[in-house]
Amino acid sequence: MTYPFVGPVEVPTPTGNANPTTKLYVDNGLSGKADSGHTHTHPLVPNAPFALAFATSLTPAATNGNYQVCTATNSLTLNVPTSGTDGQMLRLRFIASGGTRVVTFHANIRRPATIASTLSIASGKRGDVGLLYEAADGWTLLAAQVQA
Repeated sequence: MTYPFVGPVEVPTPTGNANPTTKLYVDNGLSGKADSGHTHTHPLVPNAPFALAFATSLTPAATNGNYQVCTATNSLTLNVPTSGTDGQMLRLRFIASGGTRVVTFHANIRRPATIASTLSIASGKRGDVGLLYEAADGWTLLAAQVQA
């Protein structure tokens, strides 16, 4: 293979803080970057779990986050969540403690015929529930399963 040039290749001198021997360039400026006082208004983990307090009649608030975890110390009815935003998906995890726990889905939560109206979770296991909010239709149960 031949190259169309003759002689050494010239590398332009970098600007800023550079090592002239290795030609390594170090950008230590903040030009075009957030200043040191910049903070995030939401967690860096997009779905950090929210600890949902147990109640036998449980009504989650969708504003508490898209992933909520509850330790079920008894069986419960899952009521229609409050404050949903159109297109919001909500994942609920129930961890059964002290015995088998049954989660009963409120009649106003829409669900396909392929998903039962209850979810039975053995002690020490977890049950996951997925819901979708649509402004026109309310909350729809998309999935309900128990850890194998």
